[in-house]
Amino acid sequence: MLFGMDSSIISGVVVLPAFKTRFGLDGAANAAALANLQANIVSTLQAGCFAGAIIAGFMADRLGRRMSLLVAGAVVVVGVLLQFNAWGHLAALYVGRFIAGLGVGVCSVVTPLYTSENVPRAIRGLLTGTYQFFIVLGGMLAYWINYGASLHLPGDSSWVVPLAVQGIPAVLLLVCMFFCNESPRWLMKQDRWEEAKAVLVKVRMLPANHEYVEAEFGEMVTQLENERALMQGAGFMDLMREMWLIPGNRRRAITVVILMICQQMTGTNAINNYAPLIFAVSCNPIPFRCTTNTTRLESWYQWSQYWPFRHGNLWNRQMRQLRHLPLIPCRHPRTTSIPPLDCNRAGLLHVVHRTLHSHLTPSKG
Repeated sequence: MLFGMDSSIISGVVVLPAFKTRFGLDGAANAAALANLQANIVSTLQAGCFAGAIIAGFMADRLGRRMSLLVAGAVVVVGVLLQFNAWGHLAALYVGRFIAGLGVGVCSVVTPLYTSENVPRAIRGLLTGTYQFFIVLGGMLAYWINYGASLHLPGDSSWVVPLAVQGIPAVLLLVCMFFCNESPRWLMKQDRWEEAKAVLVKVRMLPANHEYVEAEFGEMVTQLENERALMQGAGFMDLMREMWLIPGNRRRAITVVILMICQQMTGTNAINNYAPLIFAVSCNPIPFRCTTNTTRLESWYQWSQYWPFRHGNLWNRQMRQLRHLPLIPCRHPRTTSIPPLDCNRAGLLHVVHRTLHSHLTPSKG
């Protein structure tokens, strides 16, 4: 939930009037300057995540999976403290966002690794896949928090409380990881065989001499020995040369990189990060509680991402409904009150509205 909540709360906070006043955003020279400030505030977390993801592998191998998650959780807490105590200082807000991003980036890499190395093979894919589920859940909760704060919290509390709430998943991570074990596979890599066997017995809740535990432990030992035989003391640069200079490995690496770039180019994360701004410029030109309506639309948008995880047949049904939906259903500019330049925006908003309506309206069939 860390990534989903931390990346989503700030996108709703930057459009709040109290936040703009406190940090001087309402005094921007023009719309472009305001957009730059808001984009910098939102995207600083992504910069921290980029750096955190790079160092996560080294931390996980050197400190262990459990200790890496504990350190990452503590780093996120420090970043959150800096954010909601910035109180009008953009520099402190930037630093807090970047520090929190470091922790979030480490968690994004180590959490699936820790999960896959602890759970049984039969449910490994299922539990590892729930990681994405909780990212979306965190984003959905974040937008509803923003919506509630914009309605019920006066003045600076409307942005201080949401920024402080970002730290709740990090605190839960710290507390829970204290009661969790280290990864048995990492313990084996450190030649701590007895500890690894004890952890495996604990997480499987079976006796040490049970055939399932013996078989799984033997498989892990065999895999580790094969890896060591293949590595033969190779260092990081040796592995990089093997990945990029051998044609087969290079093709696999490039394919993965291209897939991730294309996934980002779909715009899903851009919409998640800047949805309040998108909805703000897409709403009715007559200003009627635009900030509140924006946060409400954002909340329903995130719910529309969370809902398919709960209902597997929703995707196919909605695709059949949206297949015949016009992309730009607005009327000609001369016959509507929406200015010509806002026609496409109104069409986009109509698509979102129809999608959310179909998600939340029970099917008659």
